[in-house]
Amino acid sequence: MEASRSRRHVLKTFIRSFLLAALCSISLLVIAAPLSAQKKILVIDTQKTGWPADAAVARKKYLDANGFVEGKDLTVVSVSVENDETKAAALLAEELPKNYNVIVLNGTIPARAAKKAAFGTKQPFVFAGVTDPVGVGIIADFKTAPTANFTGVSFPVPVRSRLAFIKQVMPKVKKIGLIYADMPQSHSYKTWLDDAIAGDPSLKGMQVIYRMVPAVTGETGPQQMADAAKAYVQELDAQVDLFISANDQMGVSKQFPMMVYQTAKKPLCGLGRSDVMDGLGATMSIYPVFDTFGVQSGRMIAELLKGKKVSDLVPEWPKQNGVAFDLGKAKKFGISVPVGLLELAGPNVVRAAK
Repeated sequence: MEASRSRRHVLKTFIRSFLLAALCSISLLVIAAPLSAQKKILVIDTQKTGWPADAAVARKKYLDANGFVEGKDLTVVSVSVENDETKAAALLAEELPKNYNVIVLNGTIPARAAKKAAFGTKQPFVFAGVTDPVGVGIIADFKTAPTANFTGVSFPVPVRSRLAFIKQVMPKVKKIGLIYADMPQSHSYKTWLDDAIAGDPSLKGMQVIYRMVPAVTGETGPQQMADAAKAYVQELDAQVDLFISANDQMGVSKQFPMMVYQTAKKPLCGLGRSDVMDGLGATMSIYPVFDTFGVQSGRMIAELLKGKKVSDLVPEWPKQNGVAFDLGKAKKFGISVPVGLLELAGPNVVRAAK
């Protein structure tokens, strides 16, 4: 009798232990694999360094704060194609069958490849930093909902804003030198400049003198393009009042402003904040705040991961621009920066050496 009770007690203890272990296992499975952990995105960067890196930090911060933590709730695969559209096309051919929840395209080169590979399919794309997404053919405009599977944030400060900024700083400016790489976004930007000057009476009398260098892909591409541009800087230096950086992979590199400053006797209006603040050679810059690419595209990615459709998300221009000045270089070139612009620049001013 006593032995029977003992066996029943052992059996009950075993059953309780088994059930407890099973419940713990189920709980651990739920904790380790929440529903959102099934989400995955592919990020294709046009290059490893520069603005895509800044945008990535802001995008991650936004997604973390909105319930999509990389490594916990979200799988992120990031690849750089180093400005090579052929490499981007091959990557998409390999990755598209993997059914990512969202594919993020940082730059014009991956956007062009994605347009050819997957426009009109069910795969959602969010672009960031594309100079001319309308010209690339992935959206119709920035006013209406997308009818295809692409939405996102464009790259440049509006052309008229950039030219008006230059005229504020240098009221007597007439001739501007622009050396650009043979890239699609560069050709779009050239057209916008010509249209802006022709169509805006306040810009009457301005002229942009263009020169083009071959596009070079890969990690050494920016340096090779800057080297090729040097001869044109030397040629145009006596003809122009200033140079401006192009909206392309040469223009966003550190090599180009450094080369211009070392070669020319005229100032450079750069493309990014670092062109001025990191001492790369630009005297002034009006630029998109690259963090905003990450925040704006991050918001779109989060909305898609939560169930919205691409057609719910109207494409956007960058929502924040900044200005920066190097007063030492401005003094060297005889430029007096208006007080109002210095106030607008805030901390983004390199003070002249005493």
